[in-house]
Parts: sequence; C-alpha cells; structure tokens
Amino acid sequence: MAGREDTTAEARAQYDQAYRLAKNKKPEQAIPLFVEVVRWTKGALASKVRREAHQKALSCLAQTQDWIQLDELSRLAIHRYPEAPWPHRFLGEALYRQGKVKKAIAALEAAIELDPEYTEARVVLEMVARRDQPVRKARPRAWPGRQRAFAKPRELIEQYVLRGQPGEPFIGRDTVFMTLGSCFAENLARRLRDAGYNVNSEAIGEEVNSTYANRYLLEWIEYGAHDPVTRKMEAFYGAAMRERLRRYVVESDVFVLTLGVAPCFFEAGSGEFVFYPPQTETGRDLLHADTVMRTTTVTENIRNLSLVLESLRRLARRPPRIILTVSPVPLSGTLEFHSAVVADCVSKSTLRVACHEVTSQPGGADVLYWPSFEIVRWLGAHFGPDQPHVYGADDGNPRHVSEWVVSLIIDLFLERYSVAEAAAVPA
Repeated sequence: MAGREDTTAEARAQYDQAYRLAKNKKPEQAIPLFVEVVRWTKGALASKVRREAHQKALSCLAQTQDWIQLDELSRLAIHRYPEAPWPHRFLGEALYRQGKVKKAIAALEAAIELDPEYTEARVVLEMVARRDQPVRKARPRAWPGRQRAFAKPRELIEQYVLRGQPGEPFIGRDTVFMTLGSCFAENLARRLRDAGYNVNSEAIGEEVNSTYANRYLLEWIEYGAHDPVTRKMEAFYGAAMRERLRRYVVESDVFVLTLGVAPCFFEAGSGEFVFYPPQTETGRDLLHADTVMRTTTVTENIRNLSLVLESLRRLARRPPRIILTVSPVPLSGTLEFHSAVVADCVSKSTLRVACHEVTSQPGGADVLYWPSFEIVRWLGAHFGPDQPHVYGADDGNPRHVSEWVVSLIIDLFLERYSVAEAAAVPA
C-alpha cells in the first residue's frame, strides 16, 4: 500500500513541476512532463492526477501548435474519458489545423453534444464552419510576463515597445532638427544638441501646447496675422519670432512635434478657441472667468494635426520627416473634472488616439510616431526598486520626467534612426 501512495506522490510532484512551467509561459518545457504523467506506468496513479495532466498537456500542445501530437493525445483522452467534452474540442482544433475541416466539425459537434453549454467548442465550431481551409495563426505581441523583466529598462523597451517599430535610418550628421512643443520637447532638443546635432527649438508652455494652439501657430507662421487667434499670437510673440520660427521650419529636415494637452479654453458664448498663454495669477483668473475649459475630441485633434502636417509640408524647402510624440508630462490642473489625474488620463488618451489615426492615414509615410509617452507612463510605472524614479529624480518635481529616462529615450531614437548609429549596430 505504501508503494502505491509513493508512486502517486511522485507523479503529483512531476505534475506540479509541469504546472508551474505552464503557468510561467513555458509550455514547451511543460509538455514532456505532463505527457509522462499521462502515460505513467510505474505502479498506481490517482486517476485525478492523470486526468488533470492530460487536459493540461492538450492545452499546452495547442499553444505550441503541435497538431500531430495534439491529435494523438486527444484521441487517447476520448478513449479514457468518453464522457468528457474537452478531448473532442482539442481533437477538433487539431483536425482543423491539419486541413480536415469536416472531421473537425464532427469532433466539435461531439463536444457540444456531451456538454451543450461548452462555449469554447461552440465558438470554435462557429468560426470553423465558415471556412474551407485552416487559417495561419496570428502572432500576438505579449505584455511582459514577469516583473523581473522590468529590472533592465533598455532591454525591456527594445523588446516590448520598439520591436517592429517602422522606418529606416534617416538621420545623418548634417540633419537639421526642429522641435516644437512642451518642456519635454525642449529636453529632446537639448539632448540632441548634446549628441552633436543641429537643432532649432521653441519651447511652448504645457498649458497652451494643444493641437489647436499648434494649428494656429503654423497658420501664423505661414500666413501672418489674419484672424483673431493669429493676431493675438502676433501681439504676444511679435513679428521677429514669427520670422525666426518660419526660418526654423523651412530649414528643417526632421520636425519633432510633442503634443502636450487636449483641454483648451473656449469662449463661453461662441465656443471659439481662445489662445492666451497666462503668465500671471491675474491673467489666469481673467482667462478662467471669461472662458470654458473643455477637453477636445479625438476628431478635433485629428483635424488640427492634419492641418499642421499640411502646413509643415508646404513650408519646408525639402520634404521633411515629421516625428509625433505625446508628452508624458501630466496636466498641472483642471477646471473640468473632479480630479486632475482623471483629466490627464482623458487628455493623454485623446492625443494618443489622434496620433494613431493620423499616422495610419494613407500618404503618411513621412510621419512617424515615437513612443516616448508609452516608455515613461506605461513601462515606467513597473520599473523595479533599483531604478531611479521616472519623474522627479533630479529635482523632486512629480511632473518633471527624470533625466535618465529622457537620455535613454533619445539614445534609443538615435540608435534606430541615425544612419551612423544603425551602421554600427549588428543586425
């Protein structure tokens, strides 16, 4: 009797090892251990352990697309557990992937007959019944599976953000950059200068760095003061600044536009966009009293960005490469929502979707999105305790992106798109 118990315990230990491997997304390593338990011949073995191992083995074989072995083990499971629906479902998948569509349908129907509420079998049957030939598996891009992956930010970004990033190297040592946007854009400009590149830049405060402000700024640069908004820009900034910005745009080979905020101020009565960069408390109070803050829609931002791109293409002396980024700098506050955190989430999400739509449009080969926002916001929240904070590491300000992150983002950008850097990196 003791020998029978020892054999079962040994099999259970092997099952547990295989289960941990499968849970840690290592199905290839788990399969032989599960299969050994399935085919266990060393004395007694509790039927529950063998049954669980059999079901897990089929699941792992489906993940690794080993359709031949899945076919074989599914038939063995049907023989052993004739009352169970799941072997028929796995057999149906294996048969379908081998091009045996009619037999696959029969297997799936058998699974549903055994369990009329077997949703997985019903879904697969509905999809298989519509096709004559099996489909090729799409290769999903996974979120990092373990927290330890975040211990090495550079490798993490390269694998989970930049792998498959489109575009060929286009930056040479004589490339002229222009950056426009928030303080993050100014940090980009500084780091590019430090790397030895020719950079023109103009910092615009985060409070006014909306696509509406960008749109009218480019209209002002191209056509001068011709409507209420551009006349205000002329009054606030002056003709000399307009000529300087025009020269920057005309000379640029690469134009980097960092989008800051989706909320804007609009006249309470007419709903017209209001441009006013408040520099004083009195100016802010007057602006808030006479206007309404509203988060602009995705449609509005797409329209504004499209107009900005058209203007840049007209002004540049040669076809420019346009880089869009979303600033990871949070909103400083909101008059619209109950929380600045919620307002910032809506704001950044709106801008990111607008960028996606614009860069996905036909004829947009000259426009590239660079995922600095995702690097800071989406990955930065998971960096381990050995890494400095992604915000405020230099000055304690929770709205200032830390220098080490900015440097890493620019280094990765140049490694990917600089002709010299790309030539130095092995394929």
